[in-house]
Amino acid sequence: MAVEYSWPSKDKSQAIGKRVKRLDGLAKSTGAAKYTYDVNLKDQLIAKGLGSPHASCTIKSIDTSAAEKVPGVVDVLALKKTGDKIEFQGDLIVVVAAESEGAAREGVAACKVEYDMQPVFVKDSDLAAAKAAGRTSSGGGKVQLEKEPAAGENADDFAAKEIERLLKDSAHVVEAEYGIDAITHCCLEPHGTTLSWDGGKLTAYLSTQNV
Repeated sequence: MAVEYSWPSKDKSQAIGKRVKRLDGLAKSTGAAKYTYDVNLKDQLIAKGLGSPHASCTIKSIDTSAAEKVPGVVDVLALKKTGDKIEFQGDLIVVVAAESEGAAREGVAACKVEYDMQPVFVKDSDLAAAKAAGRTSSGGGKVQLEKEPAAGENADDFAAKEIERLLKDSAHVVEAEYGIDAITHCCLEPHGTTLSWDGGKLTAYLSTQNV
């Protein structure tokens, strides 16, 4: 049974259509707000990550030996191994921990990674090629249907057949493709976390946008 709902009118709404003052607006605009980069602890190490510059590839080799010899570098951790697949640009491959930000950056720059490039499909017009390469998957949430699959029946197969049946039985069917330009927001805060161990207790100073 469908439930009808309509948005309240603006004159009756407490928030929709109204100008609202940000509680943190003054602190952020004046620089008083504290972020993770403002937390500097005793004997603190700085960690920097090496992200993949490519959106689709396979790791051929990783060599961190030069990074481990950089003065100030304390530890180098490879998060990927030979043969691992990269499926998005920026996917972390190596993390370097050092006594200073400069040493961490130098250590990251010293890491050598070889990539086996794979085709990248990012345009609507590339959909057929992406399907042919087996690079697509179902998205979205569960479709609410009038019927439910029988016991043991594959839910995805049932949904596809049921949707096809509903479209066939419908008096009017409109087929179209919809798209939207990329949308991004720019946060004032840096994306990072500062961690402090005190015996068996861990204190984490977190960004709010990216934990």
